[in-house]
Amino acid sequence: MKTSVVLHALNDSTVAAFVDDTTPFEKCSKECFDELDVDADGVLSREELRSGFGNLLPGIGYLSQPKEELNSLHDAIFERFDADGNGVVDRGEFKELLREIMLGVARGIGGSPVLVALEHGSLLMRAAQHEHEQNTKE
Repeated sequence: MKTSVVLHALNDSTVAAFVDDTTPFEKCSKECFDELDVDADGVLSREELRSGFGNLLPGIGYLSQPKEELNSLHDAIFERFDADGNGVVDRGEFKELLREIMLGVARGIGGSPVLVALEHGSLLMRAAQHEHEQNTKE
């Protein structure tokens, strides 16, 4: 399967502005949640998260990690974001997860532009598209 990749210069404001713009970020969160929620029950099980989480932020080495490390990561995600402790992540919990991840990425990128290879549909690609749309409105 061939994935389309685009080179784009990002900085922290590209990502933070996307997260702060409530309507497009909520739309993105819903779309990502729906992609992961394969049984369409309105919550993400550990297996659904394991199966699709790496597709949200490709290129950060997620999928190349040993299975034990990924399992530990998924356990940490559930402990951190399963606010009601029911063993699944609902839409609100998932949106908060995406928000924290994206703002963490923004802090990691910093204020200087960084050239990044973005895969179609990834969270960072959506942030770049949001920035482009905002710039064309001005």
